[in-house]
Amino acid sequence: MPKDHSQKAKKAKPSKPSMVALDERIFGIFIHSADTLNLNLHVSHPVVCVILIDLETGKQVDKPENAKHVTSFYDEENVKEILPMMTQPCSFKTSKSLVPKWDELILFNVDFSHLESLRSHLGVFFVIRDFVTMSLANNQAKYKSGWIDVAWAFLVPFPEGYPPNVGKKLRLQLFQGGSTRGSEPLSHTLWTWWKKRRHLKYPSTLFVTVQSMKPPEANLESDPETMEGQKEASKTREGVLNVPAWSRHRGQTCEIPKAKEVSIEAPDDSEVSCMRFSRSGRALAVAFTRVNGSSTIHVFHVPSWQFIKIIGSHPGTIYELDWDLDDTEIVSASADRTAGVWSIHKGTRKLLEHPSFVYCARFHPNSPNVVISGCYDKVIRVWIRNQDSKFLLAEELISHNSFISALELDPDGQNLFSGDDEGFIRIWEVYGAQNIESDNRISIRMKKEIQLPEFRGYRIQSLQMHPGGRRLLVHSSSFTSSLLMIDTKLSSVMQSFGFESGRRDKSDCSVSPCGSFVFASSLNTGVIVFDTDTANEKHRYEMDDIKPKSITFHPFDNFLIVYGQIGEARTAVVEYVPLERNFSAQNPLDYVLSNVKQYAEIVATLKSQGVDLVVFPEYGLTSSGLHSLPQEQFHDMMQEFPPLGIGNFDNPNPENKVLRSLQEIAKNNGLYLVVNLGTKLEDPDTHETHYYNTALVFDRLGKIVARYRKYNLYGEENLFSKPNLPDVSYFDTDFMVRFGLLICFDINYPRPFQDLEDHKVDVIILPAAWVDELPFLTAIQYHSGWALANKVTVLSSGLHDPQNGAVGAGIYHGDFGILNYTFNPRISESLAVISEVHFNQDQEANPPIPRDPISHNNHNFLEQDLTAYDFKHLRHGFQDERISMSHYTECMVSVELEIPDNFTGSYVMVAFHGVRGFGGGRYQLGITSCGIVLCQNQAFTSLESCGKRPNLGELGELPTVKYLHLEQTRSEDMRLMPVAMDLNLQPLNQSLSSFDQINDKSVILVKEPMSNLYSFGFFGRLFSLDKQN
Repeated sequence: MPKDHSQKAKKAKPSKPSMVALDERIFGIFIHSADTLNLNLHVSHPVVCVILIDLETGKQVDKPENAKHVTSFYDEENVKEILPMMTQPCSFKTSKSLVPKWDELILFNVDFSHLESLRSHLGVFFVIRDFVTMSLANNQAKYKSGWIDVAWAFLVPFPEGYPPNVGKKLRLQLFQGGSTRGSEPLSHTLWTWWKKRRHLKYPSTLFVTVQSMKPPEANLESDPETMEGQKEASKTREGVLNVPAWSRHRGQTCEIPKAKEVSIEAPDDSEVSCMRFSRSGRALAVAFTRVNGSSTIHVFHVPSWQFIKIIGSHPGTIYELDWDLDDTEIVSASADRTAGVWSIHKGTRKLLEHPSFVYCARFHPNSPNVVISGCYDKVIRVWIRNQDSKFLLAEELISHNSFISALELDPDGQNLFSGDDEGFIRIWEVYGAQNIESDNRISIRMKKEIQLPEFRGYRIQSLQMHPGGRRLLVHSSSFTSSLLMIDTKLSSVMQSFGFESGRRDKSDCSVSPCGSFVFASSLNTGVIVFDTDTANEKHRYEMDDIKPKSITFHPFDNFLIVYGQIGEARTAVVEYVPLERNFSAQNPLDYVLSNVKQYAEIVATLKSQGVDLVVFPEYGLTSSGLHSLPQEQFHDMMQEFPPLGIGNFDNPNPENKVLRSLQEIAKNNGLYLVVNLGTKLEDPDTHETHYYNTALVFDRLGKIVARYRKYNLYGEENLFSKPNLPDVSYFDTDFMVRFGLLICFDINYPRPFQDLEDHKVDVIILPAAWVDELPFLTAIQYHSGWALANKVTVLSSGLHDPQNGAVGAGIYHGDFGILNYTFNPRISESLAVISEVHFNQDQEANPPIPRDPISHNNHNFLEQDLTAYDFKHLRHGFQDERISMSHYTECMVSVELEIPDNFTGSYVMVAFHGVRGFGGGRYQLGITSCGIVLCQNQAFTSLESCGKRPNLGELGELPTVKYLHLEQTRSEDMRLMPVAMDLNLQPLNQSLSSFDQINDKSVILVKEPMSNLYSFGFFGRLFSLDKQN
């Protein structure tokens, strides 16, 4: 409805003197707090008195106009000087603290430019004082004024030849007062003390901020209709150019917001990866990442939160955004190996190319012509815009030994802070950025390295300078000391915040602009607010709809932005059925390429389902049974062991067709591709050719980012060589998860898995051609149990070859067990298993996976001979049994069975601790095992029928296991894997059982009665008993 703009009679209002014009800026001082004061019985509610003094004369600074009301409406016209102003008292009793904290803004209603014109003649003096009781003032002459002066400090806001002390939190040294004359004004007393060359330090400091600012809106007389029109204008898209009325002034303490105001919905199939407020606070830039890995940058108006426009996009994830000094450009750091500089108004872009992922990028705070980026190749790069508006590489800073994960610059841009994946922080001095337009040069030199044991070996997730300077908030991936405030000069920890983020992906925490609060996002506890100085928790936000990843606070208002991710990466493992092989009529290389073509079709289908990473099995490209190949054909089937990087796969050598085709599959689909193949490598000394069972990883651009040669061979010694030392092969993804590579039989040995543990991998990729063995060592049983025992997620891709005993593939979480799997010998086509994996310990246990009974008649299981096991027969009813396996380990079971009369089989408790052979006795490994297995007959004297393929038709009515608790004590050289299977030879429904490792015991139990138990217990490795092959 249109507004009525006709003139209306208005009641006359009593006139008030106008404070300032709308376009003026006034002089404000924010009094934060002080350190602890000396104990004094007369000081219990101190105040801070602020006086502006002319340092030349010792008198209070004159007002520019006598008619102005500078400190209050009651300034008389005959008062020429600016009167002192005072904070409210800080009551120690009310605050329950001896640390005085005022957090009060004092406004002098005088033009900021007037005081700035005084330059070094202007002195701001602070006096901490307290009012005394009337009896004390009457009885002691030194308190006759009614005040006790505790300490004083001074500040020259505009020193000659130095940057102004404005717009930043300052820490002022306090001094003890000297002698006074009762008749002289306080201003002259302070000036007298200041003129003395030697000041006696008081053991405390005062924190203040001096700032030019607009006067509060509440003190302005405005027509309500005009104000309403301004509010409407601020809601338009063009309103980003207007100045909203922020609720908090610079230097004023932030408020902890308590109510949710608005939600910014991500586009379909997208999630927020990062966001950043503009420096003026009038806009918010948000990077959204789609399921296919590409990202777009959206800009929203603040505070209306209306969408303005999309300013740019990357084909990869965006890790970080930053605005330039004037809010006209945004720089983005992306997984597509570029940093992008995007113009808000012109719509132009400039891409700064890097050799690998760019995890962080920042504009210099004082120059929009300088960009600093941090890359996965361990190098910090400095880029300078030339006269043609192109960014040129000016300098490379090579010092870190692992990839650059975080960058920060102090407000003056004189110090650069960098953090890396191993927990090291370096401080760099920056020279010349302020004059970059005139001399086009910049120089950065490393000043010091910070090495703290709390961060050693853990990724630095984010760095943020405290607004007061000197202090640096550091967030790492450590699960014990992930959030610390450190002193950058002393390289020491100042505060440790009791916080566990639970993340290894790129996330950050935030210091509020006023410096009073630290906001920390946690997967498990939502968002926690801490007091910056005491590290005490002040507030907590519970997040039910998202898992918070990062947070940011508005620079001028009390807006807290929390963003998170509902999902993580989608992964797929393929149980692959190789094509029929006939080398008498087919070239071996053509056979490999035909399987590569099958891979391409599978990957294209998976990409359409939003998969980020695909794993194919061992021997998928060549099929198993290579022993029968003539040496010449075997040699032709092997690929040259490729270098890391893109590789020269475009030359005419036909052997490069395989690698080139695999590269194109990864690149065309924009995902990570893991394949297994045979490689060959010539020894430079002996010129002898060695062959290796190899896993290769291609990233989204087709670059080979990891390669691993199988170290623990299984019946392959006449085909492949064993590397002299194990490859420690891992790679980092653009979704900030670290994957490590093993192949099949490797998981039975301590190395190279222990080496990967040292490098803190999140996920193990396991291409396998696993030969299933009953009753404890089928692929699904053992691989899922291995994941739980080692608390690491496993992506196990299996070769489908049931005639040779190889069936099954699955994705297994290190805390919650099976996420998805297949274990069906009757499939005739390759089958992919997909699961969205949350790699940051927030994965919820999956509901039971329904599986119909499957015939395993064509599945050639191996069957372990259990006759060497110790055993005890289990009878009807409840019983406790134990078997001592050695002097330091034993097997214990508590079980209640309900056995029907017509049941013809039996259950036995079995235990083994010693050496057994694998691969026809070729591999003698230390084994420890404790469990319960089904026997086909009443096994009172022998285990010959136990642990075999069950024949359900001959067993009669099956028993019910009403209660089962099994545990085994373990030593340091043991690794116990929980293994459980039902009578359909499927992994036991994990909702029916649980596993835990408590001190020196491993415990597995059945939570609900069940009547289809086949095997249940532990199968473990005892490395100290291994014998050399």
